[in-house]
Amino acid sequence: LSDAIIGAIERGEGGKAYLVGDENLTFQEYFGLYFKAAGDDRPLEVRDEPHQFISNGIVCRAPNSTIYVHTPPEDIERLGYRRNDVARTVNLIVSNYLKSRDISG
Repeated sequence: LSDAIIGAIERGEGGKAYLVGDENLTFQEYFGLYFKAAGDDRPLEVRDEPHQFISNGIVCRAPNSTIYVHTPPEDIERLGYRRNDVARTVNLIVSNYLKSRDISG
């Protein structure tokens, strides 16, 4: 996302909004990346019930649903952001978090 923001600042069309997307993942797949990065490969359970921390307005209520985002190829080229980078970024986030916990004791 930061790559796309920089691309929009440097090469974007003034006043235009850009829908930035890349990988289409289910909530189970996306949140599962965090668990996997932390060393837990077990698949997350999918439940069709309200979540205690995430509002229904954010979560698509159909189990195993995916929110698809299609960014026009010309916008991807103009913004010049990295693609297929979600897993690497999640691994980096978890790694940095774990390192920060080791430092702070």
